[in-house]
Amino acid sequence: MRGLSTIVPELEQYRDRLPETVIDAGYYTKTAENRPLACRVGPEGSYVCGALSGFGILAACGVGELVANAVANLPLPEWAHWFDIRRYDDGRYISEIVATADSGQL
Repeated sequence: MRGLSTIVPELEQYRDRLPETVIDAGYYTKTAENRPLACRVGPEGSYVCGALSGFGILAACGVGELVANAVANLPLPEWAHWFDIRRYDDGRYISEIVATADSGQL
Protein backbone atom coordinates (compact mmCIF):
# COMPACT_ATOMS: atom_id res chain seq x y z
CA MET A 1 0.00 0.00 0.00
CA ARG A 2 2.94 2.29 0.69
CA GLY A 3 4.17 1.93 -2.89
CA LEU A 4 0.73 2.09 -4.44
CA SER A 5 -0.14 5.24 -2.50
CA THR A 6 2.65 7.05 -4.35
CA ILE A 7 0.62 6.47 -7.52
CA VAL A 8 -2.82 6.89 -5.92
CA PRO A 9 -2.27 9.31 -2.99
CA GLU A 10 -5.82 8.83 -1.64
CA LEU A 11 -4.83 5.31 -0.55
CA GLU A 12 -2.38 6.68 2.03
CA GLN A 13 -5.22 6.99 4.56
CA TYR A 14 -5.58 3.17 4.62
CA ARG A 15 -1.90 2.36 5.06
CA ASP A 16 -1.84 2.10 8.85
CA ARG A 17 -5.17 0.24 9.04
CA LEU A 18 -4.28 -2.77 6.93
CA PRO A 19 -4.36 -6.29 8.36
CA GLU A 20 -1.07 -8.14 8.61
CA THR A 21 -0.36 -9.75 5.28
CA VAL A 22 1.50 -12.84 4.26
CA ILE A 23 3.18 -12.87 0.89
CA ASP A 24 3.36 -16.34 -0.51
CA ALA A 25 3.87 -16.29 -4.26
CA GLY A 26 2.02 -15.34 -7.35
CA TYR A 27 1.70 -15.91 -11.01
CA TYR A 28 1.64 -13.42 -13.82
CA THR A 29 -0.43 -14.24 -16.85
CA LYS A 30 1.53 -13.35 -19.94
CA THR A 31 1.89 -14.14 -23.60
CA ALA A 32 5.09 -15.49 -25.13
CA GLU A 33 6.24 -12.01 -26.14
CA ASN A 34 4.80 -10.39 -23.00
CA ARG A 35 2.21 -8.29 -24.84
CA PRO A 36 -1.31 -7.98 -23.36
CA LEU A 37 -4.45 -9.28 -25.01
CA ALA A 38 -7.34 -6.86 -25.55
CA CYS A 39 -9.78 -8.01 -28.21
CA ARG A 40 -12.80 -10.00 -29.29
CA VAL A 41 -12.36 -13.75 -28.90
CA GLY A 42 -14.21 -17.00 -29.34
CA PRO A 43 -18.01 -16.99 -29.42
CA GLU A 44 -19.94 -13.85 -30.35
CA GLY A 45 -19.95 -11.39 -27.46
CA SER A 46 -16.75 -12.73 -25.87
CA TYR A 47 -13.76 -10.51 -25.17
CA VAL A 48 -10.43 -10.80 -23.42
CA CYS A 49 -8.66 -8.18 -21.36
CA GLY A 50 -5.67 -9.92 -19.87
CA ALA A 51 -2.09 -11.13 -19.93
CA LEU A 52 -0.98 -7.87 -18.32
CA SER A 53 2.01 -9.67 -16.81
CA GLY A 54 2.67 -7.66 -13.68
CA PHE A 55 2.40 -4.24 -15.27
CA GLY A 56 -1.39 -4.21 -15.09
CA ILE A 57 -1.68 -1.03 -13.07
CA LEU A 58 0.28 0.75 -15.77
CA ALA A 59 -1.50 -0.74 -18.76
CA ALA A 60 -5.00 -1.42 -17.43
CA CYS A 61 -6.54 1.86 -18.60
CA GLY A 62 -5.27 1.52 -22.16
CA VAL A 63 -6.10 -2.18 -22.43
CA GLY A 64 -9.49 -1.58 -20.85
CA GLU A 65 -10.21 1.20 -23.34
CA LEU A 66 -9.38 -1.10 -26.26
CA VAL A 67 -11.79 -3.75 -24.99
CA ALA A 68 -14.48 -1.17 -24.17
CA ASN A 69 -14.25 0.19 -27.72
CA ALA A 70 -14.50 -3.34 -29.11
CA VAL A 71 -17.57 -4.06 -26.94
CA ALA A 72 -19.19 -0.77 -28.01
CA ASN A 73 -18.25 -1.47 -31.64
CA LEU A 74 -16.32 1.80 -31.81
CA PRO A 75 -13.30 2.33 -34.07
CA LEU A 76 -10.04 0.97 -32.71
CA PRO A 77 -6.70 2.73 -33.05
CA GLU A 78 -4.41 1.53 -35.84
CA TRP A 79 -2.09 -0.13 -33.32
CA ALA A 80 -4.84 -2.24 -31.69
CA HIS A 81 -3.86 -5.27 -33.79
CA TRP A 82 -0.73 -5.65 -31.64
CA PHE A 83 -3.02 -6.61 -28.75
CA ASP A 84 -5.36 -8.86 -30.72
CA ILE A 85 -5.11 -12.63 -30.28
CA ARG A 86 -5.34 -13.03 -34.07
CA ARG A 87 -1.76 -11.78 -34.29
CA TYR A 88 -0.80 -15.42 -33.71
CA ASP A 89 -2.37 -16.31 -37.06
CA ASP A 90 0.40 -14.33 -38.78
CA GLY A 91 3.36 -16.62 -39.53
CA ARG A 92 5.74 -13.65 -39.81
CA TYR A 93 4.78 -12.48 -36.33
CA ILE A 94 5.38 -15.97 -34.90
CA SER A 95 8.76 -16.12 -36.65
CA GLU A 96 9.76 -12.83 -35.04
CA ILE A 97 8.80 -14.11 -31.59
CA VAL A 98 10.76 -17.32 -32.09
CA ALA A 99 13.78 -15.48 -33.54
CA THR A 100 14.22 -13.17 -30.57
CA ALA A 101 15.66 -14.34 -27.29
CA ASP A 102 13.98 -11.41 -25.52
CA SER A 103 10.76 -12.44 -23.79
CA GLY A 104 9.75 -8.84 -23.22
CA GLN A 105 9.82 -9.47 -19.47
CA LEU A 106 10.00 -6.21 -17.55
